[in-house]
Amino acid sequence: MRSLLPLLGLFATLGCAPSLEAPQLSTHRLRVDGQRLLDEHGREVLLRGYNAGNRAKMPPYLPFEAADTDADAYFARLAALGANLVRLTFSWEALEPERGTYRRDALDQYRTLLDAARARGLFVIVDFHQDVFASPFCGDGFPLWAIGPDIPHGPPRYDCGFPDWSFPVFDPTSDVSRAFDRLWNNTDGLQDDLEAMWRHVATEYAAHPAVAGFEIINEPGPGSVPRQTFEAETLPRFYARMGGAIREQAGDFPIFGGGRTGDSSGEPNHLTQPALTGFVYAPHFYDTEASLGLRSNSKAALAAKLRTLFEPATRWNTPVLLGEFGAQNTYEHKAEHLRLLYELLDLHRAHAALWDASQTSTHWNTEDFSVLTAGGEEQPWAHATVRAYPRAVAGQVRRFSFDANTARFELEVTGATAGITEVYLPPRHFGEAPRVSASEGVRHRFDTAKSVLLLQAPEGADYTVTVNP
Repeated sequence: MRSLLPLLGLFATLGCAPSLEAPQLSTHRLRVDGQRLLDEHGREVLLRGYNAGNRAKMPPYLPFEAADTDADAYFARLAALGANLVRLTFSWEALEPERGTYRRDALDQYRTLLDAARARGLFVIVDFHQDVFASPFCGDGFPLWAIGPDIPHGPPRYDCGFPDWSFPVFDPTSDVSRAFDRLWNNTDGLQDDLEAMWRHVATEYAAHPAVAGFEIINEPGPGSVPRQTFEAETLPRFYARMGGAIREQAGDFPIFGGGRTGDSSGEPNHLTQPALTGFVYAPHFYDTEASLGLRSNSKAALAAKLRTLFEPATRWNTPVLLGEFGAQNTYEHKAEHLRLLYELLDLHRAHAALWDASQTSTHWNTEDFSVLTAGGEEQPWAHATVRAYPRAVAGQVRRFSFDANTARFELEVTGATAGITEVYLPPRHFGEAPRVSASEGVRHRFDTAKSVLLLQAPEGADYTVTVNP
């Protein structure tokens, strides 16, 4: 029988490679390897997606109106925007409204969301989300009993307005800060309760195939602890305790954690690395000028802020996830601002979750950042978030870029392994037959059904790929 090598070589040259298929993932659990996140096949994964989100901070704790939208339709919309990640809000208030009793219906509702996300191929970060501690303070997250008997409060409320709701967390004498002091001091065993909650949640969802990792707490307030002490000592110690408990229950999942509330404007901080394996640094970024409604900073100015923001991850040799970023939908320069930010995120090869994706007309504290309208349509600026990116790379990503004006995508990979690389190419930019140019020996096929370019290179090879519409 004549050798098939010449024919296979011809297929590779022509880019036909009909045998190229994306490998199945039995789990979305990721593994930390230096500054990279790896999937079960050992491929370098890049996470890009959305937070879910504003509406999920309030009863019934869903990112959409329960009467109007089901979970599958919601996650289908996010997948259609090119997302492979959802940072999915989890409420302790919903789970344990009475101390010591976990509600089965709350666990099952969250599992329904995980199931729907899994069906759309989305990685999920289980995010214990809180803002200004609890709902009676115009916040969310902690159960009302966690506030304690000595701090006066009324019923839940969500009408404080943006950004007024956030101000009490910056006052070390406020009731919000007093509540956070209870947590950091473990008053009445509150930190013990939080650890017990996390052990329960980690055990419940550790085997779910959608779960990529766990985020300990969203934007913790320092209470009355001085900023430098909080960042250098209190918060890292807390992360080590909670993250260690989660990993004891769930195994070697990545553990995500960012800075304190307000530590999101690109200013230097005093964070030290938690004594915790598998830690992923997950700061937030809300540009001051954009928040004030001013025209976006120059790319150079934004670049300087992100370099400062990401510095701890570089110093610690850990991955970095920009866990939140964005601007109100009233911001007229939002598309331009996001385009610049995404270009910089590509430069840093950073994971990112935009705030936010809610399908609702009921807005928490009048905030509306959502990429979706109440009817489920894309916002006019949504096109700025739909970009080409390498989802999973068999090898190490050296560089990639996407030019939104020309729809040109470039990728450089070093040390190729035997696996299949997957690059998302949005149909709105590249159509159904993108033009692919790859280094010699690199096989490729475009999967039109999934809008994914599949690549396979000789083991050990360094290669480049360029894609145009």
